[in-house]
Amino acid sequence: MNQDSGGTMTLTEFLLARIAEDEAAAHALGKEGMTQRLRDQSEEVAQLYGDPDPPEGDVKLADSLWFNAQDAADYADRFSAARVLAECEAKRRIVEEYTTAGRVAQEHPIVHEAYEAEMAMEFVCKALALPDADHPDYREEWRP
Repeated sequence: MNQDSGGTMTLTEFLLARIAEDEAAAHALGKEGMTQRLRDQSEEVAQLYGDPDPPEGDVKLADSLWFNAQDAADYADRFSAARVLAECEAKRRIVEEYTTAGRVAQEHPIVHEAYEAEMAMEFVCKALALPDADHPDYREEWRP
């Protein structure tokens, strides 16, 4: 298990901090999330500058923006606040399992299965950290 080395974050601390950031962002979006905001904005653009149902072949810039915003809203549906929160919970459970496996391996160093479990969970945690590899607290030694 990664131990703190001279004041830097451990892998588990890093992951839990990123999970907390994702949860805060999901809560900030509220129930409606980004999807409704995108749909509202696209409706405003269409009402002010274009026609939401333009005749074929006569698409104005505002109409094009409306259709693109609708596509973005459909995509955002997949990443709703509820989904982000569910993924955060799943990630947190994986990190907790890794922490538990590390404790078992330290308490029973002779138990080979505990060591293998810790190594497997460490790989999972390293993989979970990859999407945040551009974060300033990320350490290259965590790259799987």
